[in-house]
Amino acid sequence: MAKTLNLIRVFCFIVVLVGAGVVAAFSQPDILSARIGVSIDSGEQSVRARGQEKIKPGDRLRIYVQTEVACHVYVVHTDRKKATLLGAFDATKPGVKLVLPSPSEFYQVDGKSPIEVVTIICSTVELNDIPALFTSKAAYESWAPMEEKLLKQGKIDLSEKPEKPSPIAGNVRELTGSNRDESFIRGLPIYSGNTIIVKRYEFNVKK
Repeated sequence: MAKTLNLIRVFCFIVVLVGAGVVAAFSQPDILSARIGVSIDSGEQSVRARGQEKIKPGDRLRIYVQTEVACHVYVVHTDRKKATLLGAFDATKPGVKLVLPSPSEFYQVDGKSPIEVVTIICSTVELNDIPALFTSKAAYESWAPMEEKLLKQGKIDLSEKPEKPSPIAGNVRELTGSNRDESFIRGLPIYSGNTIIVKRYEFNVKK
């Protein structure tokens, strides 16, 4: 009888361990996902930027990020000569949208550089090396190797289609202010990664 009880205890112990393993397997952290996009306003036309785009002097850019989990967001601009940290946001709240430079402002293309690059990084862990690099003016040569490393770490997947596809072109007067931002964000694709997402936009400036 004692041996039987011992066998039962051993069996229960194994079941508990296996059960714990199954729970652990299904309790992995959620995959990081985010809506990311850049709008290009040219006159009365507004388009959603692809990874590579042609723009012209006077065009206006606005950057949008909306993460589905709390994370750290960094936005870097470079013209292949110097690099600038446009924004660093710690522990963003899920579902809260970030709009750069602001919902009422744009970055205007001055045409002085043939290439403008915007890199958006979303990470579940704080990346202190990024703001540390920009404590003083950073040359492109300093940022380039860090960006390359981040791009390798942050290979992204297009996990979901937009709720409502963004039009290729639209009249910016149709929607204004927060309504325009909300409509644009709902139309953005959702990108996903394990702990980091890196989305890079390269703009070729045509005069």
